Amino acid sequence: MGLGKTLQAIYAAEEIKKREGIEHCLIICGVNALKTNWKKEIETHSNLSCRILGQIITKRGKLKIGGVSERVKQLQNPIDEFFVITNIETLRDEKIIKELTKKKPINKFEMIVADECHKFKNPSATQSKHFLKLKNIKHKIGLTGTLLLNSPLDTYVPLKWLGVEKSPFTNFKYFYCIFGGPFGSDLLGYKNIDYLKEVLSNHSLRRTKDILKLPPKNVINEYVDMNDAQQIFYDNIKQGVIDQVDKVHMSTANLLAMVSRLRQATACPS
Repeated sequence: MGLGKTLQAIYAAEEIKKREGIEHCLIICGVNALKTNWKKEIETHSNLSCRILGQIITKRGKLKIGGVSERVKQLQNPIDEFFVITNIETLRDEKIIKELTKKKPINKFEMIVADECHKFKNPSATQSKHFLKLKNIKHKIGLTGTLLLNSPLDTYVPLKWLGVEKSPFTNFKYFYCIFGGPFGSDLLGYKNIDYLKEVLSNHSLRRTKDILKLPPKNVINEYVDMNDAQQIFYDNIKQGVIDQVDKVHMSTANLLAMVSRLRQATACPS
């Protein structure tokens, strides 16, 4: 994370296009808000064209992202841009998947980049099921800084999509999970984690910050004085916190909330 996954994926797509002449690269964002960021990064670091799927120009000349119907319409017509960017939620629609999985599609996507692919972790979700249908793609890249979040089961959908995992989810679950309890359905723990780590290591490129050879972090504290009105405002809030603490039993959550009010008073009294 923070070591240029986006840039590396852009350059990889450029190289594959140069070598094989692929028609389109589809970017699927696990986080919807990253679509615009991808577009900016491509425009900054690449000469290849890009568009956000569903993007239209209004009568007033402003860019707007249309709904699913507009996205389907664009897929049903030739797209000039090389990079096409969308979000994982778009895949919930059957018509979108139908256009992307046609045997003779109007727009041929020979490369897919799944950004923040750890978000595609629920195999029972419609978007994950549809995502797994995009399997007959020649070049597939999953980007994430944290594939293994809470459970080995989180890795199933990304590994299945990449073609690394061949078994159904039930087999995958019983291979890595320990079940017990009265009915044998209570999750007690996990097993074969070393094997999973080996699988991930063999099919991923992981870089850590030591390759950047950064100098030691230098922390500089800058102190900014509050004006008189702001100081009075801050002191009143602080006194209110003290008064309430003396009157009632305060939980940790309540204390943290009050501290956040003090922080807001220093940063933005409005």
